[in-house]
Amino acid sequence: MVAPVGAKTPEEPSGGSTTAAGSAAGDASEEQEGQGGEKSPVKKAKVLVLGHSFIFWALKWAQGTDPGTQLGLGRWATIEWLGRRGMRRVQLLPMLREYLEQNPALDILLFHFGGNDLVSQLGISLAWQNEQDLCVVLSWCPRAVILWSDITQRRVWQGACKQNKVDRARRGVNAAMVRFLAAKGGGCILHDDMLYSQPALYRGDGVHLSTSGMRFFLDDIRLGLATAILGLWGVGR
Repeated sequence: MVAPVGAKTPEEPSGGSTTAAGSAAGDASEEQEGQGGEKSPVKKAKVLVLGHSFIFWALKWAQGTDPGTQLGLGRWATIEWLGRRGMRRVQLLPMLREYLEQNPALDILLFHFGGNDLVSQLGISLAWQNEQDLCVVLSWCPRAVILWSDITQRRVWQGACKQNKVDRARRGVNAAMVRFLAAKGGGCILHDDMLYSQPALYRGDGVHLSTSGMRFFLDDIRLGLATAILGLWGVGR
C-alpha cells in the first residue's frame, strides 16, 4: 500500500471536544491538480466519513499531512469527516440525522464504528442492529453507496474478560456486514495490515492507532473511496 508521508499523530488532549468535523478546508491545493492536464469531472462525489475515535483522530492526523483530508481525491470528491470519541452504535442515526439536516444529499457514506460496543454486546446482536440501522440510512439516502470500514483488531479490548471471545465477535460482525452490503450495492474496506501482533501500530493503550497504524488505516480508507468513486463515474486512483 502507498501510505501518506510526513505525518505526525496528534497527542490526545485531556478533556476538550469529543467530536471532530471537517471538510475540504485547507486542501485547496488538490483543486489545482490536473490544471493544464486532466479535467475535473463536472460533478464531484459528496462523501461523509463518520465514526468513533478512529475517525476523530484520522481527521486531525490528515489535517497536518500529505495528501490531506481529501486523501488525494479532491478532483473527484468532497470528503467531510465526522468523528466522535467514545461513539457507540446507538449514536449513529442521531449523528447522521443532524448532519443531513444541514448538508446536501450524499453520494457515499463511509462508516467506522462498532468496536466500542463489542465488549458489552454479543456480536450477532450487534450485526443485526447494524443491519437495521443501515436500512434506515438507505431510506434516508436511497441513492448513496454505503461503505463499511471493518472493525479493526485491538491489542486490548478494555473491560473484556476474554479477549479472544471479543475478537471472534469482531470477525463475525465484519463478515455479516460484507454479506449485507453486498446485497445492498455497498462495500467493505478491509484493514488486513492492522494486526494486534504488531505493537508498533498501536498507542500505549492498545486501542488507538500510532503514526504507523494511522498511515495504514488512512491508506485503506483512500483506496476504498477511490474504488467507490471509480464505480460511480469511472474515475479514481
